Amino acid sequence: MKKYLLILVAFFTLTVAHGQTNIYHYFPGDTATWVVDHYSNGCTASFMRYCSSSYYEMNGDTIINGMLHKKIYTRDVYFYYITPPLIPNPGVVGANYSSRKYMGAVRQDSVNKKVYYIDSTITSDALLYNFNLRIGDTMPPLLYNRYLTNPIVVTKLDSILINNNYHKVFHFNGMNFNSSWDLIEGVGWSGDFFGILVSSDGSVNLACFDGQMIMPGFDNECVVAI
Repeated sequence: MKKYLLILVAFFTLTVAHGQTNIYHYFPGDTATWVVDHYSNGCTASFMRYCSSSYYEMNGDTIINGMLHKKIYTRDVYFYYITPPLIPNPGVVGANYSSRKYMGAVRQDSVNKKVYYIDSTITSDALLYNFNLRIGDTMPPLLYNRYLTNPIVVTKLDSILINNNYHKVFHFNGMNFNSSWDLIEGVGWSGDFFGILVSSDGSVNLACFDGQMIMPGFDNECVVAI
């Protein structure tokens, strides 16, 4: 009896997850926060570690080229760790915060399931996220991947549970960076906010989105100090 009950529970869970991924989860339209952890050789040293995180905040409206956009702010924090055996379970022993600054603005095209970005360096909206993809589709040129020579193709779709909702996850091939390039519907990249970090000695992970842990970070917390 227990065996059949477990099978039924598993089937129900998969059915709910599949049903929710068939529902489009919109990109935030008001406020939201992202915490991105940066890993480098200095963050994996044997005794003293230097790690950093970037905090992104959507907050406030602005009109650009006659269209409504949402403002994006950012702030960086640099952590210092002393690892065992010098200090058992030390946690963070120091942190330096940069000033909060305005980066740019995003605009959501909910009909076509796309998100655009603009800042002072570009004159018109550039495609930041494209959630309107299927397996076998090639990712169109985005803001920060226009110079890639390899085609970026959707190879797999699955889901991730965020704030009690299953969001569709797009997996790609053609990536040659250490950063994660999974795209989460309604959230963004599972690596950096802008999707890439060209680095030979590290990687980036989306640690938190709107207070929920996505990938465990340095201190396993989702405190956004902006």
